[in-house]
Parts: sequence; structure tokens; C-alpha cells
Amino acid sequence: MAQSWPALTEEYQLDIPQQPLNAALQDLARQTGLQIAGLSEALSHGSNVGPLKGRYTIQMAMDALLRAQGLTFSMVDPHTVAVHRLDTRGSARS
Repeated sequence: MAQSWPALTEEYQLDIPQQPLNAALQDLARQTGLQIAGLSEALSHGSNVGPLKGRYTIQMAMDALLRAQGLTFSMVDPHTVAVHRLDTRGSARS
């Protein structure tokens, strides 16, 4: 069963320009105070994501940045997000 973390529903004012995914996730981490762990090979490819400007929850922001890349995320603890591949059945966060 998925755990609900307060950080998923808290809104943050974000200003993340269009840029490579790894850089966008670093900006997201700086702007929210979360730690983001992920698959280095998935995060290092050159596809640009974003921009995100305005108020977003972590769930909205992560979905916007990751979904088109075939990635999703799960909360490890209240301060840490793990990025992983979206499984072939299309299931979301665990």
C-alpha cells in the first residue's frame, strides 16, 4: 500500500527553466529542500524537460518532469524522493 507523505500535497513556488532532466531535478531539490535520488543513466541523457513556473505539489512537479521520460518516483521518507523507471504495465509510484 502506498504511503501518503505531507510533502506530496504541500505546494511550492517553482521556477525551473527548460533544461536537461538532471539539472531540472537539481533545481527542484534546491527549491523544495528535498533530496532526489535516481538512476544516473536515466537522468544523464540529453532530453530537455520543463519549464515549470508557478505553484506545484511535488507530485505534480515530478509527474510533469518525469512522465515523458518513461520515469516515475516514490517517496522514500518525508525528505527523499527516488526516481525509477515506469514499469511496462504503467503502474505508478510504489
